[in-house]
Parts: sequence; C-alpha cells; structure tokens
Amino acid sequence: MRGGDYDGSARSPDERSDIRATRLSHAWNEPGDSRLQLMGGAPILVLREQGGGIGGFFRAAEAILMPYIIGLFAVIVIMNLQMAGAIPMDAVGAGLVIAAVTFAAALAIAIHEAWTMKRGVIGWIVNIIVALLGAFFAAQVGGPVVAIPLLGLAGEGSSSLAAAGGGLMVAALALMMIVGIGGASGAVWLVNRRR
Repeated sequence: MRGGDYDGSARSPDERSDIRATRLSHAWNEPGDSRLQLMGGAPILVLREQGGGIGGFFRAAEAILMPYIIGLFAVIVIMNLQMAGAIPMDAVGAGLVIAAVTFAAALAIAIHEAWTMKRGVIGWIVNIIVALLGAFFAAQVGGPVVAIPLLGLAGEGSSSLAAAGGGLMVAALALMMIVGIGGASGAVWLVNRRR
C-alpha cells in the first residue's frame, strides 16, 4: 500500500480517492476480513468484520477509541493516587508508583492492539516490548518538556514540582501520563506501519 495504489497500478489522485471512498462505503459489508487497515498512508482506519452492519461500526469505533480510553483511565488513576496521598513525594516510591501506572497503561494498549488485530505469539511479544519502550522513551524526552514550564509557574521558591505540590504536581502527573501513553501508542502505530 505504501507509495502507490491498492492494486499497484498508477492512477491519478482523483481516481485513488474514488477507490478509497468506494472501499470505505463497502467496508462494512465485506465478510471475512477483520483487520484494521491503514489506507494509502492516511490515518483512516476501517474495520472489516464478518457480517458487517452496525456491529462492525461499533467494533471499529472501539478499536480506534480504546487508546484514548486507556489514557483517560490512566490519568484518572494517577490523579486519584496523588490526591489520596498514595504517591510518597519524599522517597523513591513516588517514581516507582508513577512508572507502574505508566507501564500498566502501556501494557494495556499493547494487549488491546494485539487482541483486536488477532496477532500471533510473536506479535504479542513485539507489541508489549515496543509499547513499553515507547512509553519509557517518551517519558524520558517528555519529562523535561513538561516539568520546565510547570516549574516556571511554581515560582522562585520551589526547587521541584514535588516540593511545589498541589495543582502543579497533579497537572505534571496528568501531562506525563498523556506523554507516556502517547509514546506507547505511537510506537505500536509505527511498528504496525512496517507489518
């Protein structure tokens, strides 16, 4: 699909968009194909299910929206842990709790993608490794990007976001969770482009 049309022939851009529109309109009625397809390099996802109909539509919506739902759930969990005082700000345990929630959400994204795409054993292993690495590297790169502007908002007296506490710490945790989940989802998406 990369660099050309579906059947490999050279077509004008208008003809290619007509073919894509036709395939989109018939996607719900083609039995036997239960894969999400990336159409022509554009992020248009279509789920083809056996039998099609409205059930296929809802399964497609679930497959597309689930990373956002997992991310929202992870943000809610980390904010509740912070507000309940379950994240110790004066010890190593804070980083461990935050990392555990981030990696649990990344693992959920990897498992969901492997399950919905009906991957084999190697596909599951690749998804899990890629999602965890993506979350790890996104947290490393996104940490300073999130922390430096928020630390500037904390004022002159604060040496860290943990020392500032309150709303800034909750905002930092929520933003870092979004960055980590985005890294996991992006890494799985990049690997899927190569499959």
